[in-house]
Amino acid sequence: MNFTNRIWEMGELSTYAKPAQLVVVYGRRRVGKTSLITNWMTTKEGHFSQAIEGSPHLQISQLCQDLGPLLNSQIQPKNWIQFFELLEKSIEKKAVLCLDEFPYLVESDPTLPSIMQRFLDHSKNKKIGWIISGSSQKMMNSIFLNHS
Repeated sequence: MNFTNRIWEMGELSTYAKPAQLVVVYGRRRVGKTSLITNWMTTKEGHFSQAIEGSPHLQISQLCQDLGPLLNSQIQPKNWIQFFELLEKSIEKKAVLCLDEFPYLVESDPTLPSIMQRFLDHSKNKKIGWIISGSSQKMMNSIFLNHS
């Protein structure tokens, strides 16, 4: 399938998906969120990981495998805090990381949003930008957009 008619969306990602920024992409299933992000990343310094359903340990392992050489470490984090600490120490040049299907990660560990927020708020490494994507509109809205 060809990737067409997403010029505006590609421009929005180029404007906002930068180091030290967080972009949230959500919407119904099968509308092309993943295609949009992966096509945008082909022209940028981006790294993509699609979450899987499973235990936090399995999810962290998959994420480390997807990010591979970027992490530059043989250490396998045991939890999300260790994962973010490894990111903090490993990322040396500007990069945008995408976590697709983020709700899968939160379903298996509801503490992840607060751990990630702590990392985003207090990280000294301002070279990392984030794109968080998901199809569960209710969960994405609750995590990222609900002001209450």
